[in-house]
Amino acid sequence: IHELEGDLKDVKRRRELLRKNRKTNGFRTVALMGYTNAGKSTLLTALTGSDAYSENILFATLDPLTRNMPNDDGINILITDTVGFIEKLPHQLIDAFRATLEESTQADLLLHVIDASSPDYVRQTEVADSVMEQLSAYQKRIYVYNKMDLVREEPLLRKQPNCFVSAKEHTNIDQLKNMIVKMLQQEVQSVRLCVPYDKGDVIHFIHENGRITSQEYTDKGVEIAGEIERSMLYKIKEYMIENARESDG
Repeated sequence: IHELEGDLKDVKRRRELLRKNRKTNGFRTVALMGYTNAGKSTLLTALTGSDAYSENILFATLDPLTRNMPNDDGINILITDTVGFIEKLPHQLIDAFRATLEESTQADLLLHVIDASSPDYVRQTEVADSVMEQLSAYQKRIYVYNKMDLVREEPLLRKQPNCFVSAKEHTNIDQLKNMIVKMLQQEVQSVRLCVPYDKGDVIHFIHENGRITSQEYTDKGVEIAGEIERSMLYKIKEYMIENARESDG
């Protein structure tokens, strides 16, 4: 047990470093989550074109698999597979897989993959959502109703926004890709700022929550161009060059 706990701590540290590097280099991250055997690994392969281990057994994916999703919009998108959930998941088990599940809590977008062919898909959906709430993962998500090749009609009880696919048959995969790109584009805004030299904490904040593409030192301060999530704009709004020009006028 102590050896496994040590291994999990190493995994956590390694993944924290990887996440920081991804953000610094402008990568947008998407995490696949959902009830076990919903077809997450198969969907990862369909979206990225890279093979991922897939078996019809509990916890087939214990270590997250991350792949790049090609797209025509020039966005660097990484998609990560995570462990599948089961009903009444013990807290000890959540703690044991926390290094894996944190890929979901830190992602920019969640894909909640649902086995549409399961007669219990509604309950399984609630179970997975409940586990994510326990992990404080409240990001925007797309409900992906998978295995549509095994059902005759779309599920009557569904959550929004959604997409109906067959990862195995590659049905509607392009539609899902477009939804992913569109939702990620809504979350980020390009900004230009002039930050006074005594406000180093603001520059640190941008590094932590966005991406700096250029930086120039002027008489008034550090002029920065970059990208940041729209939800974080209120923290830096007073330093945006457009706002400063309006005030001067």
